[in-house]
Amino acid sequence: MFQFLIFAVASVGLTAILVDGKIFAPFRERLAERTRLIREKRERLNLKPTFTFPEFQEGILTCYQCCGFWSGLFCGLFIVTSFSGIGVSGRPFAILNTLMLWFCCGTAGSLLAHIYYWCIELVSALTLLVKNKIHDEHLHAHFDDNAF
Repeated sequence: MFQFLIFAVASVGLTAILVDGKIFAPFRERLAERTRLIREKRERLNLKPTFTFPEFQEGILTCYQCCGFWSGLFCGLFIVTSFSGIGVSGRPFAILNTLMLWFCCGTAGSLLAHIYYWCIELVSALTLLVKNKIHDEHLHAHFDDNAF
């Protein structure tokens, strides 16, 4: 259980840093500019739409679920080799089991990152609702005082 908690916090934290962190903002902006230039060049030359590596990178760094998968794979690499003790051994299918567990870490990271994103959006929406309600109540109270 402790290993899963470490994995969950690490993969979601890494995802949040990569997607929303200020430290990666200049990198994301340069990547977005580079992707925009590639798309403009492709349109100018009337080339068939293709998927380039910068577009792939931009997709990963702007999507919680995409970035969560790769963060889960990265963090899962340490979980699989360090905590679980699973590795290449003389047992049949040990490598396959390790790879499947590693892939499951990627999918779990994706799900956890997406749940984290939903929670952040929910808190933001509720905050806006409360702010608007307080503002509306204050506004109505102000107009009610000035009515007489």
